[in-house]
Amino acid sequence: MARKTITITIKDRDKDLAFQLTEMPAMKAEKWKIRAIMLLLSSDIEMPQGASIEEGINQFMVGGAEKLFKALSKVDVDKAINLFDEMLYSCVQLSTQGVNTQLNEAIIDSNVEDSSTLTKLRFECLKLHFDFLGEGGSLMPTGLGLEPQIKIQA
Repeated sequence: MARKTITITIKDRDKDLAFQLTEMPAMKAEKWKIRAIMLLLSSDIEMPQGASIEEGINQFMVGGAEKLFKALSKVDVDKAINLFDEMLYSCVQLSTQGVNTQLNEAIIDSNVEDSSTLTKLRFECLKLHFDFLGEGGSLMPTGLGLEPQIKIQA
Protein backbone atom coordinates (compact mmCIF):
# COMPACT_ATOMS: atom_id res chain seq x y z
CA MET A 1 0.00 0.00 0.00
CA ALA A 2 1.33 3.45 -0.90
CA ARG A 3 1.71 6.36 1.46
CA LYS A 4 -1.38 8.56 1.83
CA THR A 5 -1.45 11.51 -0.56
CA ILE A 6 -3.99 14.30 -0.87
CA THR A 7 -4.19 17.33 -3.10
CA ILE A 8 -5.60 20.51 -1.61
CA THR A 9 -6.33 23.95 -2.95
CA ILE A 10 -6.01 26.93 -0.63
CA LYS A 11 -7.22 30.45 -1.33
CA ASP A 12 -4.09 32.60 -0.92
CA ARG A 13 -5.40 36.18 -1.07
CA ASP A 14 -6.37 36.66 -4.73
CA LYS A 15 -5.29 33.28 -6.11
CA ASP A 16 -5.82 29.59 -5.52
CA LEU A 17 -2.71 27.54 -4.77
CA ALA A 18 -2.67 23.76 -5.21
CA PHE A 19 -0.52 21.56 -2.99
CA GLN A 20 0.15 17.85 -2.89
CA LEU A 21 0.64 16.46 0.61
CA THR A 22 2.29 13.07 1.00
CA GLU A 23 2.61 11.14 4.22
CA MET A 24 6.15 10.73 5.55
CA PRO A 25 7.66 7.25 5.42
CA ALA A 26 6.71 5.26 8.54
CA MET A 27 10.09 5.48 10.31
CA LYS A 28 10.46 9.21 9.71
CA ALA A 29 6.83 9.85 10.74
CA GLU A 30 7.24 7.87 13.96
CA LYS A 31 10.40 9.77 14.92
CA TRP A 32 8.67 13.08 14.13
CA LYS A 33 5.64 12.13 16.25
CA ILE A 34 7.85 11.06 19.17
CA ARG A 35 9.75 14.37 19.09
CA ALA A 36 6.48 16.34 18.85
CA ILE A 37 4.84 14.43 21.71
CA MET A 38 7.95 14.74 23.89
CA LEU A 39 8.03 18.48 23.20
CA LEU A 40 4.39 18.80 24.25
CA LEU A 41 4.86 16.66 27.35
CA SER A 42 7.96 18.63 28.38
CA SER A 43 5.79 21.76 28.41
CA ASP A 44 3.78 20.50 31.42
CA ILE A 45 0.66 19.64 29.44
CA GLU A 46 -1.67 17.67 31.69
CA MET A 47 -2.72 14.42 30.08
CA PRO A 48 -5.74 12.49 31.44
CA GLN A 49 -4.69 9.48 33.51
CA GLY A 50 -5.00 6.16 31.73
CA ALA A 51 -5.61 7.72 28.31
CA SER A 52 -3.66 6.71 25.21
CA ILE A 53 -1.59 9.44 23.61
CA GLU A 54 -4.23 9.86 20.89
CA GLU A 55 -7.08 10.04 23.41
CA GLY A 56 -5.19 12.45 25.62
CA ILE A 57 -4.28 14.82 22.80
CA ASN A 58 -7.83 14.64 21.40
CA GLN A 59 -9.32 15.44 24.81
CA PHE A 60 -6.79 18.22 25.27
CA MET A 61 -7.56 19.76 21.85
CA VAL A 62 -11.33 19.63 22.43
CA GLY A 63 -10.68 21.60 25.64
CA GLY A 64 -10.67 24.83 23.66
CA ALA A 65 -8.35 27.56 22.51
CA GLU A 66 -7.58 28.87 26.01
CA LYS A 67 -6.20 25.51 27.13
CA LEU A 68 -4.31 25.09 23.85
CA PHE A 69 -2.67 28.52 24.00
CA LYS A 70 -1.78 28.12 27.68
CA ALA A 71 0.01 24.84 26.93
CA LEU A 72 1.66 26.13 23.76
CA SER A 73 3.02 29.13 25.66
CA LYS A 74 5.24 26.66 27.54
CA VAL A 75 6.61 24.93 24.43
CA ASP A 76 10.14 25.75 23.24
CA VAL A 77 9.21 27.85 20.21
CA ASP A 78 12.42 27.17 18.26
CA LYS A 79 12.00 23.40 18.62
CA ALA A 80 8.34 23.66 17.58
CA ILE A 81 9.19 25.77 14.51
CA ASN A 82 11.89 23.28 13.51
CA LEU A 83 9.43 20.39 13.80
CA PHE A 84 6.75 22.16 11.78
CA ASP A 85 9.26 23.22 9.12
CA GLU A 86 10.55 19.66 8.84
CA MET A 87 7.01 18.42 8.34
CA LEU A 88 6.19 21.10 5.77
CA TYR A 89 9.39 20.61 3.75
CA SER A 90 9.11 16.81 3.89
CA CYS A 91 5.46 16.44 3.00
CA VAL A 92 4.30 19.31 0.80
CA GLN A 93 4.78 20.07 -2.86
CA LEU A 94 3.44 23.11 -4.69
CA SER A 95 1.51 22.03 -7.80
CA THR A 96 1.79 24.46 -10.68
CA GLN A 97 0.63 23.56 -14.19
CA GLY A 98 1.08 19.84 -13.56
CA VAL A 99 4.56 20.20 -12.04
CA ASN A 100 5.10 19.46 -8.35
CA THR A 101 7.91 21.31 -6.56
CA GLN A 102 9.00 20.36 -3.04
CA LEU A 103 8.47 23.24 -0.63
CA ASN A 104 11.41 25.14 0.78
CA GLU A 105 11.70 28.68 2.10
CA ALA A 106 12.53 30.18 -1.31
CA ILE A 107 9.54 28.47 -2.99
CA ILE A 108 7.26 29.65 -0.20
CA ASP A 109 8.56 33.23 -0.30
CA SER A 110 8.11 33.48 -4.06
CA ASN A 111 4.62 31.89 -4.21
CA VAL A 112 2.76 32.25 -0.91
CA GLU A 113 1.52 35.70 0.08
CA ASP A 114 -0.61 35.03 3.16
CA SER A 115 0.89 33.46 6.30
CA SER A 116 -2.46 31.79 7.05
CA THR A 117 -1.86 29.63 3.97
CA LEU A 118 1.12 28.09 5.78
CA THR A 119 -0.93 27.59 8.94
CA LYS A 120 -3.58 25.75 6.93
CA LEU A 121 -0.92 23.61 5.22
CA ARG A 122 0.64 22.65 8.54
CA PHE A 123 -2.77 21.71 9.97
CA GLU A 124 -3.55 19.54 6.93
CA CYS A 125 -0.15 17.83 7.31
CA LEU A 126 -0.95 17.10 10.95
CA LYS A 127 -4.31 15.61 9.96
CA LEU A 128 -2.59 13.45 7.34
CA HIS A 129 -0.20 12.00 9.92
CA PHE A 130 -2.34 11.95 13.05
CA ASP A 131 -5.40 9.97 11.94
CA PHE A 132 -7.27 10.80 15.13
CA LEU A 133 -7.42 14.47 14.01
CA GLY A 134 -9.37 13.44 10.90
CA GLU A 135 -13.00 12.70 11.73
CA GLY A 136 -13.03 14.23 15.20
CA GLY A 137 -10.84 17.09 14.02
CA SER A 138 -13.93 19.16 13.34
CA LEU A 139 -14.29 19.55 17.11
CA MET A 140 -10.88 21.14 17.33
CA PRO A 141 -10.58 24.94 17.18
CA THR A 142 -8.25 25.75 14.28
CA GLY A 143 -8.55 29.51 14.02
CA LEU A 144 -8.82 29.10 10.27
CA GLY A 145 -12.16 30.86 9.89
CA LEU A 146 -15.69 29.61 9.46
CA GLU A 147 -15.80 29.51 5.68
CA PRO A 148 -14.27 26.54 3.89
CA GLN A 149 -11.02 27.73 2.36
CA ILE A 150 -9.43 24.39 1.64
CA LYS A 151 -10.60 22.01 -1.07
CA ILE A 152 -9.35 18.43 -0.72
CA GLN A 153 -9.24 16.07 -3.65
CA ALA A 154 -8.80 12.36 -2.95
